[in-house]
Amino acid sequence: MSVCFSASEQCTQKSDVVFVIDSSGSIRRSNFQKEKEFVKEVASTFKMGPDQSQIAVISYSDEAQIDIKFGEYSNVNDFNAAVDSVKHQRKRTRIDLALDLAASSLFTPEGGARPNVAKVMVILTDGKQTNMTGSKTLDVAVRPLQDMNVTIFAVGVGNAIDIYELLLLVGNNEENLFRAQNFNELAKDSLRLASQTCKRIRPPTGEKTVYCYSLPLLPMVSYSIL
Repeated sequence: MSVCFSASEQCTQKSDVVFVIDSSGSIRRSNFQKEKEFVKEVASTFKMGPDQSQIAVISYSDEAQIDIKFGEYSNVNDFNAAVDSVKHQRKRTRIDLALDLAASSLFTPEGGARPNVAKVMVILTDGKQTNMTGSKTLDVAVRPLQDMNVTIFAVGVGNAIDIYELLLLVGNNEENLFRAQNFNELAKDSLRLASQTCKRIRPPTGEKTVYCYSLPLLPMVSYSIL
């Protein structure tokens, strides 16, 4: 299959994609809105529909919750309105709970995930996992998703992130790890990150993928690939 992507085209790789939004208290309200704008921009680059890509959203802080389910929206405008309604929890940073929820309730037949379709997670954070009684280390929490062959991309924003934690999330695949200096840079380069994400999605076993681009891929500016 061909996966073509440019500023005027959409990623045509059929996939189930979940965006995992950091809803912790270290993020200011204005930056939380920029985080949601980023999700809308990147999601818009996937061709959305029942026979195309399904887009879901999880937000996390002290708790993790599914804000948008797989297959809930096939219209970009309705999806964007749902993203706008995601609430800011403003508490701690329980990344592990978001990973658990995705594995147990989204990337399952009951959660709407489809067989023989590429599975993708894009997780955003501006900080470190909160370690407390009952929390899991990220290498343990991410393992079920890795066993499901979910392609994970981690986006760290600002200077408070832990690179080693992010590497655990992406299975030490540095090509799937991105950094933005701040939330303004995050929003500004969403299209460039989207093109990288589409390029690196793993198709289901046995399906050949050929990538083509109408525009050359430029080096990352506000993102650095670690």
